[in-house]
Amino acid sequence: MDLWLAPQHPPGPWPRLMMRYGFLGEDEADAPALEVFTGSAYGVRGHYRKLVAGYQRDGWTCADTALDGLDEPIDDALEAALQANPGDVEVALVYADWLVEQAHPRGELILIQRARAHRPDDPALAKREATLLRDHASSLLPFHVEHAALDWDVGFIRAARLSGDECEGMLWELLHHPSGRFLRDLAIETTTSEEAFEILCRGERPHPSSESARGFAARPPPIRRLVIVDRGLGHEAIDARDLLPTYRWLEELVIEGSPVMLDRAALPRLVRLALRLRFIPVHPSSGTLAGLRFADMPQLAELELGFGDDGDPWRDPDAELRALVQILARTELPRLRTLRLAGPPLPTELCPRLVRSPLVHALDHLDLGETELAPEAVDALIAGAAALAGLRTLAISGDRVMPGDRGRLRDAFGERLIAAEGFPDPGHPRQ
Repeated sequence: MDLWLAPQHPPGPWPRLMMRYGFLGEDEADAPALEVFTGSAYGVRGHYRKLVAGYQRDGWTCADTALDGLDEPIDDALEAALQANPGDVEVALVYADWLVEQAHPRGELILIQRARAHRPDDPALAKREATLLRDHASSLLPFHVEHAALDWDVGFIRAARLSGDECEGMLWELLHHPSGRFLRDLAIETTTSEEAFEILCRGERPHPSSESARGFAARPPPIRRLVIVDRGLGHEAIDARDLLPTYRWLEELVIEGSPVMLDRAALPRLVRLALRLRFIPVHPSSGTLAGLRFADMPQLAELELGFGDDGDPWRDPDAELRALVQILARTELPRLRTLRLAGPPLPTELCPRLVRSPLVHALDHLDLGETELAPEAVDALIAGAAALAGLRTLAISGDRVMPGDRGRLRDAFGERLIAAEGFPDPGHPRQ
């Protein structure tokens, strides 16, 4: 009997588990291959292990050990050190020596990638790294790498950008695979962000399959930067509150598209938050708007808010205004220095509150470069120029402000007035 992993047809990120029965000396044509299991890579490998263990209990002998060793040896002290500081090269090198002693290929991968960091153009090192990843793909790669953008750092995946039809499956693989356990930077572009949030929060899909939530439940990766871009058209607000306790190391969070609820979230390390939502969600039980007014974010330095699409039928401008007013009334964001507002025209009623906001008085940068400013809004900004004296820059968009109003703003704010460069691509992982 043969049992092996084969590529997906048509080509895709997951292998297939294949089986062939026959007798020694029998022509392979007389024993056609059968597909036993398909799905994500770890699910296939888990099924493989179960089958092999069952046959071995029945007296079979395993002739090929190519897929043995999928359970990676772990040193708890080194794991904890890398969880706290995934970029600690010295700890990674100690781990490399230990893994080499355990005869696991990740040890050599750590050493090679460390050497490549100093000699990136060395062809021999590049060839050895590629060979190692190819020969030990079952232990080192969560999926076929051409289906995602992965950035490695001393033996582990540092950053990943996932998109396409298999996005949620690849996310599940990445969070469960040993190579992803020190992931720091994750960007997801999807049309089903609800499933992505479910996987991120609980390590499983909304409708669990036979794949186990292996390893992730005990120790999620120490993600520092998380970007979720939802291209779907759903109108149900997604409860993201469970996401935040899971990723206690989070420093940057960008969510674009689907409305999310962050009511009373605790984000003690968060430095940057960007929400570019199609509309503001209303909590169905409490009726609260925009849980940001309650979120605990003592380290927050940069806040981007973009609410509403003029063509979205679910948009409620009155709800947007109330939510923005509530957020601007906060007094307990001591480190906030940059505020960006984007989306439809800035409500005229908001501008007087904007210039009186305790948040705005402490700002260095106020960016209104992605919102239209009506003459009344410009009047309010000019009237509040003295209250905004601490601003180092006020950014506007030249083509979204009347020409005469640009001159008036220049007279009021002088050289502090700049043309906004706009928002960067939120789905692009940082280098």
